[in-house]
Amino acid sequence: MAKKSYIVEGNEVEKSFISDSWANIFDDTHQFFHGGVESVRIALDKYRLRTGYKLEKVKNDLSTLTYKCCSKPNFECSWRLHTVAKYVKRHTCGVGMRVRSPTVKKRLVDHMIHERVMHNPLIKSHDIIDYFKLDVGVNIKYHHAYNGLEVSQDAINGDEVK
Repeated sequence: MAKKSYIVEGNEVEKSFISDSWANIFDDTHQFFHGGVESVRIALDKYRLRTGYKLEKVKNDLSTLTYKCCSKPNFECSWRLHTVAKYVKRHTCGVGMRVRSPTVKKRLVDHMIHERVMHNPLIKSHDIIDYFKLDVGVNIKYHHAYNGLEVSQDAINGDEVK
């Protein structure tokens, strides 16, 4: 778009448009819109107005908004916008009610113990259970510790088959 220019005291001055920043309105991946989905819809309208792109609605309801580029059939464009309406920090499903034995993924155990395994390759599953109980504050089952230890050792030592 062309800049708006005008003469001030014999000099030509360019004025930037308010819409100049609208082309970059979605550049930040983890952007937060305080007005919820409605403010995202407004930002989307500003983006379309400034850039001229045609966008196709994939999903548009009270909590989720998804749009994709509506490019010509010969061109494949991967541009997508997906938003979730809001993040509620507190559960309303029952205060203080927690699962007695939550699911523990082996990649989480690996993430938590990887440094320990590097410094002590002979660490045992029971030591990992104790670490989680005393330092992390969570009880895990033996098979969770064992599977996480295997993943960590494979990452450090490599696969035995190879």
